[in-house]
Amino acid sequence: MSEYLKIIKILNNNAVVCTDNNNTEKIVMGRGLAFQQKVGSYVDNNRIEKIFTLHNRETSNHFQQIIQDIPVEHILLAEQIISQAKSSLKKELHDSIYITLTDHISAALQRLTQNIVLKNPLLPSIKRLYPDEFDVALNALSIIKESTGVVFPEDEASFLALHFIGAELGPNNKKINSIVLTTEKIADIAIQYIQQDIDEDSISWQRFITHISFLIQRLLQGQNYADKGDIPLFDIMTTTYPQAFSCVLKIKSFLESEFSCIIGKEEQSYLIIHISKLQTEYGTRIPSE
Repeated sequence: MSEYLKIIKILNNNAVVCTDNNNTEKIVMGRGLAFQQKVGSYVDNNRIEKIFTLHNRETSNHFQQIIQDIPVEHILLAEQIISQAKSSLKKELHDSIYITLTDHISAALQRLTQNIVLKNPLLPSIKRLYPDEFDVALNALSIIKESTGVVFPEDEASFLALHFIGAELGPNNKKINSIVLTTEKIADIAIQYIQQDIDEDSISWQRFITHISFLIQRLLQGQNYADKGDIPLFDIMTTTYPQAFSCVLKIKSFLESEFSCIIGKEEQSYLIIHISKLQTEYGTRIPSE
């Protein structure tokens, strides 16, 4: 029996929201699929390229907005990558991956065509700690190159891997909320020290938040950040950036209390680097206590 998809909302010429025979809501895409169509009519099944069924209402609404703002080619490209990631990782991925990965790939394509390349300081750690997700991300770069002709650098693979890691649903889904809530608390600590309005889209801030999120994920997995030897960089950083170090001590105290862990000098040094960059970017002095 053929599936009849009734249009209940037109997003653009290439995408509509429909209900199926069971009154289940779906997002349907295809080039020119909605041209000269109207609410209440039925989709031509021959023009369908992809059907999305997102089970969370908020995620579905957000994805509908993404569809209206991003080229259909980028959306279908991201879907192809997500489908292969699910198959390769053999793990369930939260529906939010359709939003976060699609948005990232589209933005990265625009950046790279303008020769704007972002470096990810977490690249070596991601390759070492999440080899499966990183391999899937490298495969995604090949798919992107084949589809668009744009060559993504290895740093972009590490960013894509972070999206896969964040979307993985383990036995305890509460980890995702813990990462988000703890990251927000640390962000608040940094903002209080900087005492300036932060541009959350700035590269420095995004790198800081990415580093914190990655740090929290490892702490939730029971990994520790105690030092295994002398850390010469620590003495240099604390002497050069004493005010940033003051902020990092606040973050250290919070994390050690929250996770019953040890945040050693090496990790503190990395945090000082991030905070000092924010301090420089916003032209303010982080106050000492």
